[in-house]
Amino acid sequence: AVVETSISAFEFSDIAIEEGSAVNADMYFVDLNNKNYLYVMTTRRVTLVKVQECQVYRTCSECLGARDPYCGWCSLENKCSLRSDCAEAAQDPLYWLSYKSGKCTTITHVHPPQIQRTTARTLSLVIDNLPVLDATFFCAFTAAAKTQITNASRSANGVSCPTPPTDSLPPISPGQHHFTAKLSVRMKTGPDFVATNFTFYDCSSYQSCTACVSSPFPCDWCVGGHRCTHDTGENCRNDILVTGISSVGPSIRSGPGFCPRINATAGGTTEVLVPSGISKRIQVKVDNIPQFIVSTRFVCQFNIEGRVKQVNAQLLGDTIYCEGLEFSYIGNQPNISSLFAVIWDGSKPLDNPENIHVLIYRCQGMAPNCGFCLELQEKYSCGWCQETDSCQVQEQCRHHNTMWLNRQQTCPDPKITDFYPKSGPWEGGTNVTIEGINLGRTFEDIATGVGISHEVNGNTMHVVNCSPHREDYVKTAKIKCIVQSPRNMTSGMQAQMGSISGPIIVKVLNDYTAKSKESYSFVNPKILTISPSKGPTSGGTRLSIEGLYMDAGSKAEAFLGGLP
Repeated sequence: AVVETSISAFEFSDIAIEEGSAVNADMYFVDLNNKNYLYVMTTRRVTLVKVQECQVYRTCSECLGARDPYCGWCSLENKCSLRSDCAEAAQDPLYWLSYKSGKCTTITHVHPPQIQRTTARTLSLVIDNLPVLDATFFCAFTAAAKTQITNASRSANGVSCPTPPTDSLPPISPGQHHFTAKLSVRMKTGPDFVATNFTFYDCSSYQSCTACVSSPFPCDWCVGGHRCTHDTGENCRNDILVTGISSVGPSIRSGPGFCPRINATAGGTTEVLVPSGISKRIQVKVDNIPQFIVSTRFVCQFNIEGRVKQVNAQLLGDTIYCEGLEFSYIGNQPNISSLFAVIWDGSKPLDNPENIHVLIYRCQGMAPNCGFCLELQEKYSCGWCQETDSCQVQEQCRHHNTMWLNRQQTCPDPKITDFYPKSGPWEGGTNVTIEGINLGRTFEDIATGVGISHEVNGNTMHVVNCSPHREDYVKTAKIKCIVQSPRNMTSGMQAQMGSISGPIIVKVLNDYTAKSKESYSFVNPKILTISPSKGPTSGGTRLSIEGLYMDAGSKAEAFLGGLP
């Protein structure tokens, strides 16, 4: 603890000497190798404790924040230390900052705060608590593991220094628009004693008007020159200019809302849907098109699986009309996305900030059967071509007037591919799960059409109802129902017959019927043996129960004397 006055003190650190033991009030200071230590005693232990460990604090804020009375920030050596370990600490109070000062040497402002990478500027650094020194200062710029040093001069509130030569700066990484350097101030022989971040940016790395004028840097867009620049006076003479949101000064065209651009499809969406193998004319709305662009040649460009295709286009009013193109792709995917661009003057694309693109798709790849096909989203316009037994758009089904089913129609030829369990007790109550294809498109399609057909010599004697569960129904693919008890079967008949069986049937709207290849059996499960026949009253005995039809039903539970 630190006692500052007769009525004020604070604790700055906790050290555990021996858990559960009181510390003896008698302690002893000792100096070992110019380091202060303290002997601390408990009932059974004597411990040598360091009085301070200033070196563990790596920054000025950590050092002063610890409020350790032994430690302070040695500004010119950029370290936390004892006052005696800070050279020339006695010359200026700012050379060694104690916890009481609460103020570190800090760069509070750099002007300009960032610059274009291809230019050189003199920077003004405002530095709080900068020690008064009759020494030479330097600025150090560190980036990409390389440090460039420039001379600095003292100013009234800090220092000034030039940026490094542009050819000595590291390049900006591909896909990036800036890099951040560590800007620090040092003396000739000492370490950095204060530092901040400084950004070098490159406006020319932006390839679109929207990205350029939306950037956090003072970049502007030359519309005719189709380039992003930091210097409009040099690079945008006699050109239409869109100024960036970070640029300083008034402008009649500021921000991405003034960029020449595609802003919507004819349908108002960002996605143009085209079935693979179909020819289509694409139309898109455009905005902010100056007259000199109107008079140039337009083309629509599509990048499909890395292959670029383009067709001529015409601007009428606010709409670009692309000539027809057959869209197709080679891969096995259900659909692929094609990049889309409107090019003017040979090589200059209009901005596409909403990422308007073409989605090329195959109905057949998205749905393997009729049921799934007719459940695809309506936007795809897919239907079932009965001639080819495949999912197609109407144009690709040869006899589409008679052989193509739309979303409002019912799929023929339902099939049951599996069901389980395969048997259950005469009393009914078994939940049967039925899997297949084309098993209705709504619950109502199959609600009254599921059952077990009791057949004799191929003739249906009667159908045992199986009531579907609405909450477990999966369109076209899965039905779960609870089996009723066979009617008109007396207990004597059950005992005589032992079991009856028949296929599962599903009627879809009473128009189409699916019948399983395997049969479901009504059986009388019977216990034959239980082993062992006895066990301790405390329980825990594992029983083996053998009998007939023990796998019947969807759930089995065993009870002994009413107990599970």
